[in-house]
Amino acid sequence: MAIKMAKENFSELTTEELIKKKKTTTMVTGILAGMLTVLLIMATLLAIGQGATGISLIAVALGLSPILFINYNSIKTINEELKSRNPS
Repeated sequence: MAIKMAKENFSELTTEELIKKKKTTTMVTGILAGMLTVLLIMATLLAIGQGATGISLIAVALGLSPILFINYNSIKTINEELKSRNPS
């Protein structure tokens, strides 16, 4: 059974909701990027010292990294929608 993510239609949201969603997504993306960076550094150090444990943690960090790109694309889409509503 495949799980399909519904594509969010930002044009249906109000400007205030878009701004709030942009702030939230930007904050969450920044925190996730920071945590993944720390995890990648720690995993690299563990891989140098212990081997298999660190390598598996590197795989986790790399496996979670596509979430950053998804969030970045959402922020980009929100910015485009906000710009189309307020062309100044």
